[in-house]
Amino acid sequence: MVRHLRKLQINLNELGELIDLNIDTLKEMYPELHQNSNKIKSVIIEEKDKFEKTLERGEREFNKIVNRMKNEGQDTISGQELFTLYETYGFPPEVTQDLAREAGLKVDTTEFDKLLQRATQRK
Repeated sequence: MVRHLRKLQINLNELGELIDLNIDTLKEMYPELHQNSNKIKSVIIEEKDKFEKTLERGEREFNKIVNRMKNEGQDTISGQELFTLYETYGFPPEVTQDLAREAGLKVDTTEFDKLLQRATQRK
């Protein structure tokens, strides 16, 4: 969602105002929202900032993969590369798929699913 908001040029610095509006709308039904509004805003904004950094790091790594693939004449991001972006950089697979589609590339989600299942079973 953060990526799409940035793409639409929606100012995420105004997120605090949006949170206030929602809290104000719901405060009668959920008074604890109003009582904890500063903490709620702080946590949401902190998480947004962390996720933006995750997206930036992931996009840098994604671009490295794309550049290498173009140099090698490949057109499919392997499941291993998709898994590495997700597991190592926290980069959501859906975002990788969106970026790949925009770059005219395919993604091997079958291999990714197998790797994810194996990793989940080990934990």
